Amino acid sequence: MIPTHTITQGQVGISAARPVAINVMRIDSGGVAPHDHDYYEVSFVCGGSAIHQTPYADRPIGRGAVIVVAPGSVHAFSNPRQLDIVNVYYLAEWLVDDLAMLWRQPGLVPLFLASTLFGDRSARRIPLGQLPDEELQLCRAEVDAIARENRRETPSLLLLRSALLKLMVMTARRLESEAGDIAHSFRREVWLTMDRVEQCIAQGEPFRVADTASAAGVSTDYLSRIFRQATGDSPMEYYQRRRVQHAGRLLLDAEREVSEVAHALGFCDAAHFSKVFRRVQGMSPRAYRVQYGLRR
Repeated sequence: MIPTHTITQGQVGISAARPVAINVMRIDSGGVAPHDHDYYEVSFVCGGSAIHQTPYADRPIGRGAVIVVAPGSVHAFSNPRQLDIVNVYYLAEWLVDDLAMLWRQPGLVPLFLASTLFGDRSARRIPLGQLPDEELQLCRAEVDAIARENRRETPSLLLLRSALLKLMVMTARRLESEAGDIAHSFRREVWLTMDRVEQCIAQGEPFRVADTASAAGVSTDYLSRIFRQATGDSPMEYYQRRRVQHAGRLLLDAEREVSEVAHALGFCDAAHFSKVFRRVQGMSPRAYRVQYGLRR
């Protein structure tokens, strides 16, 4: 299945002030052509019916269906009959500062964050589940809370984050079996490496693969091999990606200078920070801020 278009920031409208966005759709005829996304999309079907199409299967959907589409995955809708859908989009970097908490909730990281966390934008199976009507109403209440807060002149980021995480947890409980809990495949050495990366970032210290391998009691080559097998990245690639993700969250604060963010994350200077940030995000730190509504 080849996408005919991509849902981008221009359609989604995420910003530093509103890092989660809601889109309500009514599809009566014609369907929706194959497309992919620059952001995760969580879709709740609130009424009607259609055929949900992916490269792997075509499945009928109706009220209560919930679909999670990772960046880069392709899907489409055909044969819609008064299909009412609510789509939720979010800036993943805004959520991944406390990975230990997120990993403790089964299914949450594999479903909603893995493509961002590990840089995997390749097509993958799209989880589709069914919410009982009571749970659909609870999820819709959180969606409505996000939409109401976003209409305020200055939305509460705490309220938006809390509502989004509640929405994710309720959805993950229904979709965990389809998500595939990648955490179960992680060896002790992989967890140790991920923990060490977070410690180094928090303390502004350099991360050294050799030191981590020594602490784990394995060789550097062995650690690098099993880490890449588990995550798709080498330990150093993962470290740089996580630094950039933390930087993305800090850059959403208009009061912080780019140089301040670089220093906080242990970069030797702003130029090196910009080089690494551009390699991971495809844009400079300043362009990232402008994209999300900040002008400096």
